[in-house]
Amino acid sequence: MKNSINEIISKTINSNNIPKEMGNIIIENTNNLYKENDKESEKKYYNKYYKIVAGLCASIILTTGIVFSKDINNYIKKIFNLHEHGIGAEQIESAISENYLQYNKEDYIKSRDIAYKLEYSLLNDINMIFSLDFITDFKIDEFNNISISGLKIKDENGNQIYIDSEDEKIWTKNIATSMRFNKIEKIKDNEIKTAVVLVSPSFPNMEEVFISFDKITLYTIINGEVTTKEVEGNYNLNLKIEDKFSNRKVTNYSFKNLTKDANLSLEKVILTNTGLGITFNCKDFNCMGYDFEILDNNYNKLYSNKNDINCIGNLNRYFAWIDIRDEVKDLSSFILKVINLDGQVTTFILNKI
Repeated sequence: MKNSINEIISKTINSNNIPKEMGNIIIENTNNLYKENDKESEKKYYNKYYKIVAGLCASIILTTGIVFSKDINNYIKKIFNLHEHGIGAEQIESAISENYLQYNKEDYIKSRDIAYKLEYSLLNDINMIFSLDFITDFKIDEFNNISISGLKIKDENGNQIYIDSEDEKIWTKNIATSMRFNKIEKIKDNEIKTAVVLVSPSFPNMEEVFISFDKITLYTIINGEVTTKEVEGNYNLNLKIEDKFSNRKVTNYSFKNLTKDANLSLEKVILTNTGLGITFNCKDFNCMGYDFEILDNNYNKLYSNKNDINCIGNLNRYFAWIDIRDEVKDLSSFILKVINLDGQVTTFILNKI
């Protein structure tokens, strides 16, 4: 019986291009469920039950009522390695639960001695994340970091999502205000995964994203000594965006400055399923060192931290992204405090629109 259950689920996994790592999790947890219900009189009912489970597995995103949903959350968090960039567990679980994750079914592309593909992607108004899988013709045991040179990301309308350049005339046109690579996750002696995380005050609605780069550098640093392996090539990837990303939900807020600080004004505040995005104007040269606090209307502190501040273009416009969601999503209003390096506090009241 258990073998037939495994066969049912394996066929579902293969027919829907669910990755083998996810498939192994599904089968392992399904077998554990089967063992827990070992009464022969009951097992005949589980064949039908596991067919239903297998069907649910095809969607990849399993959120409620399934015992192995936690394992899937952990799998995605491990691939994206989001804690490196301040994205908390609650945020990625929220994105998963709202089906804001896309698995790319396309095959690997071979370039020289590396095969590569897009694996998972997540997109909302303030975060764009995609994971890359590389299979090499050489062993990678000595490497634990990666960099990608000449990265260019555009959408089907020619919008410049991100171009890696030090030329002010180019980088100031980037929609993404920052871009980061994760450390590599080693799968085998010749397979690695990494993720690219981009942050923006507002990603546009897109139907397709075109990604290109010209060099992959694997490296490790031991006692100050750097060992590298460079693989040049013509790397091109296309990501077709599913409708759910274009029809994504965003909560907007109106705001009022309670302290009348002339040096700081809010431009836009939104809440997505990966955090709170704040676009603001600042004439204070110390603005890059701001601390942020969020309180409810009873002045109970919900959040307090120093955040990365990203310059938008070459004006006095900046963007801050705060790793908070569940604490404020049900509040009709809350208080935002911004504290500069001199201890000056600017206070805003925000109301859900």
